[in-house]
Amino acid sequence: MVEHITENDGVPSSILGPGISKLKSKNEKVKTDVFFMTKNTRLPKDLIISISGIRGIVGQDLNKKTIKILLSGYIKLQGKGLFILAGDSRSHTPKIQKIVAETLIKTGCDVIDAGIQPTPTVNINVPRFKANGGIMISASHNPSEYNGLKFFDKTGHYLDQKKLDKLLSFCQKEYTVFPKTRRGKYTQNKNIDEAHLDLLEKISDPRIKQKKFKVIVDTINGAGCDFTKKLLTRLGCEYTIINNDPKKPFPHMPEPNFENLQIVNKKIIGSNFDIGFATDPDCDRIIILTPKKGVICEEYSLALSVLRRLKQKPSGAIVINYATSLLNEFITQNTNFQIIRTAVGEHNVYAKMVEKNAVLAGEGNGGVMDPRLNSTRDGFTGIVHILSLLARENKTIDEIVDALPKYEIIKDKIPVKGLDLKKIYANLEKQLYTKNCQIRRDDGIWIGFMENEKLTSWLLFRPSNTEPIARIIAETSSQKQTRKLINLVKNLVQNTKTA
Repeated sequence: MVEHITENDGVPSSILGPGISKLKSKNEKVKTDVFFMTKNTRLPKDLIISISGIRGIVGQDLNKKTIKILLSGYIKLQGKGLFILAGDSRSHTPKIQKIVAETLIKTGCDVIDAGIQPTPTVNINVPRFKANGGIMISASHNPSEYNGLKFFDKTGHYLDQKKLDKLLSFCQKEYTVFPKTRRGKYTQNKNIDEAHLDLLEKISDPRIKQKKFKVIVDTINGAGCDFTKKLLTRLGCEYTIINNDPKKPFPHMPEPNFENLQIVNKKIIGSNFDIGFATDPDCDRIIILTPKKGVICEEYSLALSVLRRLKQKPSGAIVINYATSLLNEFITQNTNFQIIRTAVGEHNVYAKMVEKNAVLAGEGNGGVMDPRLNSTRDGFTGIVHILSLLARENKTIDEIVDALPKYEIIKDKIPVKGLDLKKIYANLEKQLYTKNCQIRRDDGIWIGFMENEKLTSWLLFRPSNTEPIARIIAETSSQKQTRKLINLVKNLVQNTKTA
């Protein structure tokens, strides 16, 4: 693959692996979904708050007092009842899990403590147990010094923005002391993963067992260590799992990308493995490895799941966000399937999936949602769909990937201070609008460029909820054309500032 260099940092895109190229600007922070720093006076100012988790550095932003304040708001929001509790494998998770369990019990809530479990396993089991909610102790792909609380509502999905805002408003008030009541019941159940495994096996292609695929997986000593073994055993695969001890620390940075997966990358290239995967610590995302290429771009995880889903149904809607690859449009062209794009953010994708009764949804970061199982991203759903695709097509993973076109995504950013965003949106629309494009304004501005009624490239300019920056993301069939779009936005922003 040609090694492309960004204009502003000199970092080769090849560090993200072969396939779709993603070029990132320098100093890009660890991705934490959509979040904001708290302005709540009773919570640490640097606590990271988002729909998919409230996170902080343990002992600093995330401490016993903070945890209890958050729980008081959550209990007030959800009401007393039964709660499912689980966590990932970080060294401080058991202590936090104990604080959470004790706080819930003292306020009269019942707790099923499931120990170490993947996040999507909690998602599935909250409605199964008819619980009032669920709490996952995890900071997902953030570094090991972080941890967090992921709050689920009765449906098993994360709290939406309205509910999260209400929880935070309760945290402002003195709800840390609840009226005396009966002590809640505490039980342990480390087998809740069986329901998740049953559902995954149900959607798998039975031909997987006949193929006896040789699979290698890097589970980063995370929440998926035992679950991965159980799943691949059920599917009849021969497997090698590395970094498979949840009692040990993460062996590399948690973000599943080429740069962090060098050990498993070396093991699969030129080997007799059929395919490889790597998970993040709480298993809501996966990335694929192939025997010829090693780690490939995370965009393929959803795209190949979409390709498999097309083989199962004659038609349907598939939901992705505005920053997800054109691979999905390519795969569904000339079919009765419709790609529906929505605003960036896991909850936005979920909500649109429900609204459109979609058959599959997800984001290009390796997270897949299948409404038959999940209302959150699930890396294992992706694994099952991709293995099912291999079994059905009777082709190697490299052959399937090589048959798809190559696209170039570039991600860049600029300071947002002093920018008149509405004016920039208007100027972009004025300069780029043609009768052959689509424009959406529900997440900054997204412009999709059409040829012969097919989406062939796109541009997204949106303010970040994580930093005082605006993100510029574009995708075309060539690195040169993509860079041209990025530079066009930068120049327009500069001209708007000086006008």
